Amino acid sequence: QSGPQQGPWLREQCCNELYQEDQVCVCPTLKQAAKSVRVQGQHGPFQSTRIYQIAKNLPNVCNMKQIGTCPFIAI
Repeated sequence: QSGPQQGPWLREQCCNELYQEDQVCVCPTLKQAAKSVRVQGQHGPFQSTRIYQIAKNLPNVCNMKQIGTCPFIAI
């Protein structure tokens, strides 16, 4: 039963990765990641938008106040 416990751990791991990124690279990296997830998975348009929404908000979720929300839009 790794369901509920996996969430916070996964988020912590993602945030740790972001903290190691150069600040100016955080949003471009997230955008690239969202793009590759979209390309790899056979997700519908709604799913694609959701992936971008999550990526945009990740700096916020990770308390990276100097970045906040990434300005990119779903493509």
